[in-house]
Order: sequence, then C-alpha cells, then structure tokens
Amino acid sequence: MRTPLTNCPTKAKSRVKSIIEPWKVLTGKDAVPLSQCYVTLCGPMSNGKGRLLPNCELLQLTQEGFIAPDQFHGIERDETVWRDNLSAVESTFTGRRKPHLHDPEDLLTVLGRMLRMKKRVAVLNIDLQVGPKEGIWFLTRALSMLNTASDHPGLVVWNVIVKSPYRSRDMAPDMEAVLRGHPRFERARRRGRWESPRQVRYRRAHTTMHSLVLCREGAAR
Repeated sequence: MRTPLTNCPTKAKSRVKSIIEPWKVLTGKDAVPLSQCYVTLCGPMSNGKGRLLPNCELLQLTQEGFIAPDQFHGIERDETVWRDNLSAVESTFTGRRKPHLHDPEDLLTVLGRMLRMKKRVAVLNIDLQVGPKEGIWFLTRALSMLNTASDHPGLVVWNVIVKSPYRSRDMAPDMEAVLRGHPRFERARRRGRWESPRQVRYRRAHTTMHSLVLCREGAAR
C-alpha cells in the first residue's frame, strides 16, 4: 500500500514546525490543555487492515504528548476512508478516552456544530489537497466562524498544494500576494486579529505543500 501524503515522515516533520512548535511559542505550553480540542481534516490514517499508520496525525500527536486521545476530533468526508480510520482507531485505543472520528461530513459543518455546543477549540488544522486559490475561501469561512465564537483556537493551520506533477508551474510562488488578492480573507484576518508568524513548505516526491500558520494571542489560556 502506498503511504498517503498525510502520513509520510516528511509530513510528520512539518507538523512539528507548523503546529507543535508554534503552539509552544504562542502559549508557553508543551501540550493543549485537556479542556480544549484539536480539530483536523485528518484524511486516511489506516493501512486498510485495522492498523494506524506510524506517521499519521493521531499517533504522532498523542505519542508526543501534545494531545490526549479524546482531544482529537478527526473529520473525513470519504465514507470508505472514514470506516478504515474508525476500525484502526477502535483497535488501537481501548480505554475511555478515545479519539472522536465524526461521521463523514464537511469540516465547516462539524466546526459550526462544535462552536454552537461551546466546545473550546484550541487548534484547527485545515489540511486541503487543493491549490491556494481553490482553498482560500475555505480558510476565510473558517476564520469568519471562529471570529464570531466566544472561544477561538490559538492556532489555525492551513495546508495547500503549491506544486504538483499535474500542474506545469508553481501555483503560489508568492503566497503573501495570493492572500492579499482576497479581500474577504484580509477582512477576516484583521477582524479576528490573526497573525501569521510562520509559513512552512515541504516536499514529498513531486508534490510541494505550503502551510500557513495563523495565531491569536491569549486564545489558549
């Protein structure tokens, strides 16, 4: 089975640079407080045989002590992938504090429901398999929703493809220019006082990904 892009060693290293390290700088804490949630578009995490892949997001973050299993809220729209993930999670985590794998739905639908339930979201990881121009509306909508919530995450991490073997050129040679070209995103960023202290690019095979890290001070205290 070919290891998915979301579970390779390069991706695991990028999570340290785009999620774990910025969180520590922002909050001064090594881990997300137990009263708060980690929400992510998790993608495939299973080997299809009831086992979690070694570099998958859930295993990495729980093994490193960044989150407890039940702080993880994974979202996957593909029902087959979701079922494989669920089977692997159930065979790996047997205690009371099990990860949450939401029924196949859109991330914004789940996020909206969690915010209405007053769930305290600390980290939102938007891992998209599209280019920045296709994905910017998704980020803008998520920020707008978080801006109206009483609690908002300390971090929002937006991951998009910037170079692909199926495209002849870099889709975002200047990411800041792409972002400035979307007034609604800029308004949402200013309204929520989101800052962007770090951007990370990483490559696996012929695909180059870009992670934009947005943070808001005080949100995780």
